Amino acid sequence: MSGILPSDYGAPLARSYRWSLAHGRFRFFRIREAQSDILLGVSPAAYTPELALAAATALSEARRRIQLWLDAYPRAGASYAPVPRPATPGAPWTARPLLDMLDASDAAGVGPMAAVAGAIADWVLDAVLTGLAERGAEAEAMAENGGDCAILAWAPLRVAMAAPGSPFGDLAGLELPPGRWGVATSSGRLGHSASLGKADACTAVASGAALADAWATAMANRVGGPADVEDAVAQVERDNGPLAAFACTGGRAAYRGTFPLLAGGSVVA
Repeated sequence: MSGILPSDYGAPLARSYRWSLAHGRFRFFRIREAQSDILLGVSPAAYTPELALAAATALSEARRRIQLWLDAYPRAGASYAPVPRPATPGAPWTARPLLDMLDASDAAGVGPMAAVAGAIADWVLDAVLTGLAERGAEAEAMAENGGDCAILAWAPLRVAMAAPGSPFGDLAGLELPPGRWGVATSSGRLGHSASLGKADACTAVASGAALADAWATAMANRVGGPADVEDAVAQVERDNGPLAAFACTGGRAAYRGTFPLLAGGSVVA
């Protein structure tokens, strides 16, 4: 499925950030298929091998549906702007996760593929949550797909923002309240995804990972240099914009949002 995750845009970013995850809070497991490499976590007492099977099955189905759309509409898959909705009733691309991609694309004004990693993370997390619900288990859970995270938290959760090589690379991150969240980061300097800008990192928080993924891309596209970081985070003022936004490049950073921004364990904004 070469259409899903292009690998020739930016410098690759090793997933070393995974070592810093909350291994006491979550029991982690990994699923992979072709380019997709997803780390999942659930409350340790809630884990069963069946959850990994459910997640892997969901990943395969997500990739199948998205590939059918890419095969049918190759120009839409390559678009940097929102595209018309497919008109074929009952086709696989008229359902999730593709609809999540299209909705996020429309909201942020970017191409649907800008939301693909987040949409898959949302879809796979939902499969895990369904498996937990079928057993009557109430548990926290998360899915991380290339740095884009879908999260269900029952208590406040600190989420790190990685910007290797940036003066802000050691920023602890954001503290999210309990709830369902999406957190995504885009860069014009690092990673496999296409970007029209030169941001070291732009992080968006939204109600879902697909929407966060699309807004992180839209923000990063706006950053041509340090003077643009304030404009990037101003997207929180847009209708259906991100709930929080952080951008940095060239030694300058900006943040807007209601969640505490943390550095060195202290609230800084």
